[in-house]
Amino acid sequence: VSVAGKQIGTVLSLILGRFFLKDMIQSKILKRYPKLAALELAVKQEGFFVIIMIRCAYLPMLIKNYGLACLDIPLFDIWFASVFACTPFAAMWTAMGASATNLADIFEGKLAPRDLLGDLPWQAAAAGGIAVLGAAVAFLKFMRRFKVILAEVEREAEARKTQ
Repeated sequence: VSVAGKQIGTVLSLILGRFFLKDMIQSKILKRYPKLAALELAVKQEGFFVIIMIRCAYLPMLIKNYGLACLDIPLFDIWFASVFACTPFAAMWTAMGASATNLADIFEGKLAPRDLLGDLPWQAAAAGGIAVLGAAVAFLKFMRRFKVILAEVEREAEARKTQ
């Protein structure tokens, strides 16, 4: 249910962003901040992987949904990345919520994070650790590539200013 609700909200905000806010945001924000233009270029060059990185970033959904909707990226790619990135988080939050007797236990510190996962088999913990390590390596690789793309966008912006 939570995944379906999140996806409905994502689709609605993507549609609103693309068809009603895109021109305003592109003219007022993208032109003022070259890093956002670089992000758009990174998505165009690197594709789906970059959209997943953005979807997993610790940013408010408002920024991710409307921001991505205003870039020239197919809406289906953004939505599919959302499904791909959201499912593991939904499973984690559901497992943690199901293991807590009530919210007071969590907020009062009666349960430690390890208690929320219950009897997690070592294979699942190892798989989670490998996934986190893989995500960290992928993120570092992306950031190196993003620096190159950002420098390219900044050079183009400077060239346009001098013309």
